[in-house]
Amino acid sequence: MTWEIEQKYLHVDFRNLRRALKKHGACFDGAHLEQNIVFDTRDALLFEAGHLLRLRAQCRPDRKLYLLTLKLPPHAGKTLAGVREDFKIREEREVNVADGTALSAILEGLGYTEKIFYEKLREVWSLGRVEVCLDELPFIKAVELEGAPDCIQRVARLLELDKETASGKNYHEIHQEWRRRQGMPQERSFVFGGERRSQLQKKFGFAWENGDGNTSGR
Repeated sequence: MTWEIEQKYLHVDFRNLRRALKKHGACFDGAHLEQNIVFDTRDALLFEAGHLLRLRAQCRPDRKLYLLTLKLPPHAGKTLAGVREDFKIREEREVNVADGTALSAILEGLGYTEKIFYEKLREVWSLGRVEVCLDELPFIKAVELEGAPDCIQRVARLLELDKETASGKNYHEIHQEWRRRQGMPQERSFVFGGERRSQLQKKFGFAWENGDGNTSGR
């Protein structure tokens, strides 16, 4: 069992942030494209209980890595006292998987279905004991800090991140808020499209996990 403790900062200028990371001696750990499938029962029992079951493919120029994750409700089991509301805290259980296609078939055989498909480009840095992720999604650029709360706060100050943009919400919640502001209908999946999709496909040399990028029915 591990605790995922993280904080997001929204609408970040990546160019300035990279300069700050280098200034403070951060280590660059590479970049990859993430393709994520969220599974649930047909009647959404996991969602209703606050659980998240996700299969993630990390696409790199030379390989794909698969990771199966189960996130439990925010306050399942013990809680962490003294942590501000703009932190996201969940119990997390993960395992590496050799064959993502085979695992998808196993989950479907157990009665789970693919409910959400989403993508993000993630650039990973480490600064002290904090993992700093520069996340480009189809609708926003954000930075995610993961580590102990006091370490996250220290790194946020070092990088001069705007505390007014701090958020403890997950990207699904942020996506729904963005769609509402744009006057768009509800859609839980999000993928890159157009020219950006072509750029990423050329850079990472991967076949798109969901064919032509159409997420209808997920």
